[in-house]
Amino acid sequence: MANIRHHLLVLLALLLAATTLPACEQQDYSNPEYLSKRIRAGDERALREAARLESAEDRASLVPALIDAYNDNLRRSEVVRLLVDIGHPDGAPVLLSVLSGNDNLLAGQAARGIARAGLTENASDIVSRMQRVQNPQDWEPFMDALRIMPGNEAAATAVSEIIQRPAGQIGGVPTVRMGCEIIGKSGTSNPAAIQGAIFGLVNFQPSPWADATNECLLALVQIGEPAVEGLMEVFRGENDAVTAHVASLGYTNAVAALRAARAIADIRSEAALQPMLDWFNNPPQVTEQQLQDWGLERAQNWFSNFKTQIRVAAEYLEHMAQPGDNPAHNLLKGLAFGGEGSPLGGFENF
Repeated sequence: MANIRHHLLVLLALLLAATTLPACEQQDYSNPEYLSKRIRAGDERALREAARLESAEDRASLVPALIDAYNDNLRRSEVVRLLVDIGHPDGAPVLLSVLSGNDNLLAGQAARGIARAGLTENASDIVSRMQRVQNPQDWEPFMDALRIMPGNEAAATAVSEIIQRPAGQIGGVPTVRMGCEIIGKSGTSNPAAIQGAIFGLVNFQPSPWADATNECLLALVQIGEPAVEGLMEVFRGENDAVTAHVASLGYTNAVAALRAARAIADIRSEAALQPMLDWFNNPPQVTEQQLQDWGLERAQNWFSNFKTQIRVAAEYLEHMAQPGDNPAHNLLKGLAFGGEGSPLGGFENF
C-alpha cells in the first residue's frame, strides 16, 4: 500500500512538473518571430530563410534581430547582405558602421542599403567613403547607390572627377553611365560637374563598342543653359582634354563635336545661337595634307561625323530661326542653296 502511494506521489510530481515546463518549440522557419530567435543564435538556415520572406512587414520585423546578431559578431557578411536587401531605415546604425569600415566590398553593399532605405541625409557619407576607394572595380556599388538617391551636388562633383578618366580604367562604360545620371539628377551649374558630363559624351570604348552618350546627353539637357559654353568649346575643338581623349582612341575631334552638337540642339538655348552663327560663318579648315596624314579610314570617319555635325547644328538653327530678317533664318537659306559665298561654301571641298 505504501509502495502504491509512493508511486502515485511520484507520478503526481512528474505531472505537476510537466505542466510548469514550456512546450517543445516547433521549428517554423516561415515564422518571423521564430526566425528572429534563430538569427540571434547565429543560425545560418534562419538567414537563408529570412531572405525568402515575401512580406515587407515580416522582413522589416527581423531588423532588430539582425542588428543584435551583427553586434554579437555572428555571420556579419550574411547579416549585412540581408539588411541591404531589406532596405529599412532602422538598419542604419549597422549600415553606417559597415560603410565607414575598410572592407570596400561590404562598404559598397552598405551604400546600396542606405540608398534603398531612403537615408538621403547620408549621401555625403557615401561620397566620402567612395573617395577612399582605389580599385576601379569597387566604385560601381557606391555610384549605383548615389544614382538612386535624390540629386546631390557633392556627389555630382565627386563622380565627375571619376568619369573624366578613360572608361577602361574606371570599371568600364557602366561607370560613366551612372556618373552622368548622378550629375544630371543634381541639376548642378558647377563647371567641374558639367565638364564631367561633357567628357562622358566621348568616354566610350571602341571594341566592343560601348558608350554613355544617351545618359550624358540627358544629363546635359537637365543642366540646360549652364552647359552651353562648355559644349560650344567641344563643338569648336577647343576642349584639349576631350580632343586628346578621342585622339587616343583613334578618332578626330569631329566625333566629339557631333555629340556636342546633339546636346546643344536638344538644350535649345539662345546662349548657343550667336556662337553657332559665328562658327558657320567662319568654318574650320582641314587641309588636304591633314586628310592624308590621318589615313583613309580616319579621314572617312572624320568626314562622316563632320557632315552629321553640320546637319545637327543646322537643326538647332532651324529651331531658333524666325522668318524674316533674322540671322539664323538667313544663314539657313544660304545652307539650303549652297554655292559660292554661302556659309556652306567652306565645306564644299569635303
